[in-house]
Amino acid sequence: MSSNRPVFAHWLLLTAALFEVFELQAVPAGMIHHVADAVTILAFAVGSALVSRRPRAGVEVALLGAVPWTLDLAKIGLVGIDVESAFWVALHFLVGWRLYKRVIGTSVVLSHELIDAVTVFIVAALGFANLYGIALSLDPGALVDSRLSPGATIPYEHVLYFSFETQLTVGFGDISPGTKVSRMIAIAQSLFGVLYVAILVAKLVSARMSGSGSPPPNDVHGDGDA
Repeated sequence: MSSNRPVFAHWLLLTAALFEVFELQAVPAGMIHHVADAVTILAFAVGSALVSRRPRAGVEVALLGAVPWTLDLAKIGLVGIDVESAFWVALHFLVGWRLYKRVIGTSVVLSHELIDAVTVFIVAALGFANLYGIALSLDPGALVDSRLSPGATIPYEHVLYFSFETQLTVGFGDISPGTKVSRMIAIAQSLFGVLYVAILVAKLVSARMSGSGSPPPNDVHGDGDA
């Protein structure tokens, strides 16, 4: 039973990331949205603790998620910056960075690493979407949506769509960055999307070629620091 726990943890993190994407696209604002956010934060926290085998890792993620969740639930807004998005940025990038280190540091290619690699890509897109949210809070013209009338508020699901569009370097052109800050974020995200895939493929191919023997015991179930 204990050997399956880390496997479950990797799937839990991927499921949390996919659930958050679905939540932001389909779940309306209100109490259901708050419950969905709480489920997402809990899944990220539990998954992080199990994957790293360090309870502190889960506590850190839970604390980062609890702040924006409480602010949103209490309808507390701070003037000048989207504080909720700032904490979500920290949560997503913390989870993504820990998993990225595991994937890049692996000596063999196992299902855990492939699951983590997909999770890193998704949480990175979520984190960049939060950055665009901060940019929009500073300047409503940070993103220009051709489907909306000038001056209209861009829904967050459109922001998330633009984030994935940019990271995948698709560039449909229906949404575009409108300020220097948002253009810098878009450039950074495009570079990440291209370089991450290139580095990942090179690393996994190298690990596969050099890891023909039995993997070390600590690598089989994702042991070690995340």
